[in-house]
Amino acid sequence: MTDPIVRLETPQLTVEPGGQTRAILTVRNLGTIVEGFRLQVLGEGPSEWAEISPDEIQVYPEQEATAVVVFSPPIGTTTRSGTFPFGVRAESVVDPSTSAVAEGDLEIGRVFGLQSKLTPVTSSGRWRGKHFIELTNWGNSPVQLRLVAGDPDDRLAFLLGPETVDLPLGVTGHARLMVKTKKPFLRGAQVRLPFQVVAEPDPPDVPTGPPSLLPNPRRAVLDGAFTQRPILSKLTVTVAVLGVLALAGGIAYALTRPAAAGPAELAQGQPRTPQLTALARNATTIQLLWQDQSNITTYRIHELTADGKTSGVQEVDGALNTHPIEELQPSTKYCFELEAVRGDQSSPVSDVRCATTGPAEASASPSPAPSSAPPSGSSVAVSGSAAAADALPSSPGPGAPTSATAGGQGGVVPPPIGGSGGSGSAGSPQSAASSAGGTATSAPSGSPAASTGAAPSFTANQFVTVLSTVPVAQDKSAELAEVSAQQLGPQAKILRTKDFPDLRLIAGTGPPIDSYLIYTGPFGTREEAQKLCDARPAAFCLVVQPKPNG
Repeated sequence: MTDPIVRLETPQLTVEPGGQTRAILTVRNLGTIVEGFRLQVLGEGPSEWAEISPDEIQVYPEQEATAVVVFSPPIGTTTRSGTFPFGVRAESVVDPSTSAVAEGDLEIGRVFGLQSKLTPVTSSGRWRGKHFIELTNWGNSPVQLRLVAGDPDDRLAFLLGPETVDLPLGVTGHARLMVKTKKPFLRGAQVRLPFQVVAEPDPPDVPTGPPSLLPNPRRAVLDGAFTQRPILSKLTVTVAVLGVLALAGGIAYALTRPAAAGPAELAQGQPRTPQLTALARNATTIQLLWQDQSNITTYRIHELTADGKTSGVQEVDGALNTHPIEELQPSTKYCFELEAVRGDQSSPVSDVRCATTGPAEASASPSPAPSSAPPSGSSVAVSGSAAAADALPSSPGPGAPTSATAGGQGGVVPPPIGGSGGSGSAGSPQSAASSAGGTATSAPSGSPAASTGAAPSFTANQFVTVLSTVPVAQDKSAELAEVSAQQLGPQAKILRTKDFPDLRLIAGTGPPIDSYLIYTGPFGTREEAQKLCDARPAAFCLVVQPKPNG
């Protein structure tokens, strides 16, 4: 048998994905009998998209018959663009070895399908914002895109990375976009600044013909915006104003508040003027007391004559705040001044303080003492004008304890302390003298003389006003504390610092040395206790809390 002749009227075909193209196939029978031929499209790709109608034909000898070949490539990434060769074979149904093939080329056109996304669409900030770009190629050929960003008002600067994106078929690419304002502002309302990012082919297309009003499938356009906020927000301005006001208030308070002398100031520089008190202990001794100061080298006691001139000077240790002047004449008035020395600096001398020694010792009464009287040798009171009426001047200086008087009207005289010679003093702080008959009686409960025995009771929220201190290490400290308390009045009381270990005389320092504190109170609040100190501006006065920790 003779092979047939097969030919295509259009061997070069072009089609777009999703479209159709056709070709006419002609088969000529060169044999002598009627022959049937089976038709088949060959070639990877076109054979999947082709359809022949009819797929089998009958041809008479020396005659021709035709069939139609239709190509329909689908839309999608599986249909790649390019030129695909194909063939159409006519094979004899009687003898398969008798066949012939017609060849052709099928060109698949390029289809662009870009999908783009900008995240977030709108960013916000005072200076800059960040965005992410996502591009996907759903076309039928690879594409290379160049990214370009811009804004209509030229108020933004852009940074893209990368600027060029290669997209194979069905692949998603990513890029980062940084947006920065060119004109930041301090205050005001926020402003929305729109911008646009364009992804176009690289190299760009050469325009042909008039511009089209339809979107170009080869370009992707993304619209975004940057919301620019002011540098200073309302909250920032409010906080700044409040901070400035607080700072100004603090400066004003620091400049206008009265300067409080701290511990360093109290222990340095020129000493304060001492506050001196003179008390007659017996017929030959006058006890001098004063407020102690920190870091004092020595105290100088000036004894004055009747006309106010200095007749002698004694120096005592700066750690003391009391000193006895002994071997004096009975019923004699003596006056003194005090000067404090710290290093090479001396304080102004104190006000003059005077006291009159008691009368000479009288003979003891032979009558037996009643059961309530103290034992032989205890203190007795003296009556008449010979009592210690001059224990303090008539107008004591600031901070000096008020002097007790003993007149013909039954004034009370402080009990002698540590008597000498034939005074008959027992030195007990628990006795008091009777001014009426000269008979000694026990001190009443609750009086200052009784307060040095048992420790007073306080609660955590009570305060006291300290008017004087007597160190326990000082000779006859208990008696001196009793005398000071009596001279300060009936409301003065005594406590010992060792009974209250949490007590602090000065904030931030350690506990005081073991001392007797002469105080008034207690008070329910610090303000109430402070009122008493405010009434004594030039006197020694401290507000303390005996039990600050409960």
